[in-house]
Order: sequence, then C-alpha cells, then structure tokens
Amino acid sequence: MHSTSPKPIFWYLFLCLLGIGVCLFLFAPYYQNTPVAFCGTGGGCDAVRESGFSHLFGWQHWFWSLPFWGLVFYVGIGLHNLSKLIFTNQIRHLEQKLNLQLDVLAATLGFLFSVYLTGLEAFVIFAWCSFCLIQATIATTLFISYAYNYLPVSPKKKLSFLTEIFSGVTVVYLIWWLLSIWWSTQTTLSLAIFSLVVLGVYSLWRLKKLCRLTSTGSNQPASPACKTH
Repeated sequence: MHSTSPKPIFWYLFLCLLGIGVCLFLFAPYYQNTPVAFCGTGGGCDAVRESGFSHLFGWQHWFWSLPFWGLVFYVGIGLHNLSKLIFTNQIRHLEQKLNLQLDVLAATLGFLFSVYLTGLEAFVIFAWCSFCLIQATIATTLFISYAYNYLPVSPKKKLSFLTEIFSGVTVVYLIWWLLSIWWSTQTTLSLAIFSLVVLGVYSLWRLKKLCRLTSTGSNQPASPACKTH
C-alpha cells in the first residue's frame, strides 16, 4: 500500500537534500565557468564538462547544463514529498484523481538517466567525474527506496524486482561495452539509448504487473504508486 508515513518521507527528503548539495556543487562551475573544485584541473570532472554530453541537446548554456536539471529533479521530488507532510489528504486525493504517482515515476526516470550518464563516462567520454558518480549513487538509492516502500508486495518480490532491474542494467552496460569495441560512437550510443528505453518500459511494465497481481489477490485497492500510466 502507498504510505504517507513521515519516516520514509523524511528519508526521501534527506536524499533530495544530498542530491541538491551535489548538483549545486557541480552547477557553480558551469555558471561561473571555473574548474570543478576538489576534482583537479584537467581531471575527469573537467573532461566530462567539456564533452558534448554535459548539456541537454548540446546547447552550451548553464540553463541546459545537466547539474541544473539535476537540481530541478531533486527540488521537485523534495517539494512533492514535503507537500505530502503538510497536505497529506489533499495530495492523496490529487494522486488518485490524476491516476499518477509523480515522484515514483520521476525517481525511476532519474535512476535510468543516471545509468545512461554513467555509461557515457565509461564507454564514450572515457573519464570519471567523482561528483557525478556520487549523484548517480543518490539517484539509485532514491529509486531503490521508492521501489521498496511503495510496491505493495512481499519483501521477496521486491528484491526479485530490483534484481531484475539491476541485471538489466548490467546487460545494457555489457552490450554497450561490446558495441563500443567494434562500432562507431554514434551507432553505439543510439543502440545504448534504445536498450535503456527498453529497460525503462520493462521496469514500468513489471511495476504494473506486480501491482495487478497484488490487487487481484486482495480486496484492498492497489497502491497509487502502481498508477504510473
């Protein structure tokens, strides 16, 4: 069942604060055009920032920088969870009316995008940004936390779901690595993005299937977290 208990919400808020801190730290050099502190001039952080993948659509402006949109991501999820503490009944009613659990969907997409960015560092840019990896760890922890707290199934089935997803991530990385050996970067990148889209669709399908099995086996309504369509 979906829960608005303060305990998991405070945990989500804590993760969002960590994510905001890391993204602010990464965003400042984009805005001020200075090297990333504590990463070493000419190091992995600068290599990632100077690549064509550090901005959405390749548009070189701080507004399109990935750290800025990381801020939007964490602030959005944080405000959504904060509103659950203040307007609990209103938010529950709104989610039921919209048939959509925004923060669960956002956490899933944020996790998959972090998987994509980490793959870029490993197989395309060939440089590692330590703070980007910290951000990816936070996004992954947020996704795992949401899956564990919102899926209305037994802990065994939750673990099985997460194992499937992370096995899928491993397969995507393996395919990406093998393709990068023989094919051009552009072709490899297109296939990697396609693989991640397939993984994302599969993740949402498995989420819906678990919820459907639960709801058909019980007289209780399915959790709003299952309503991601």
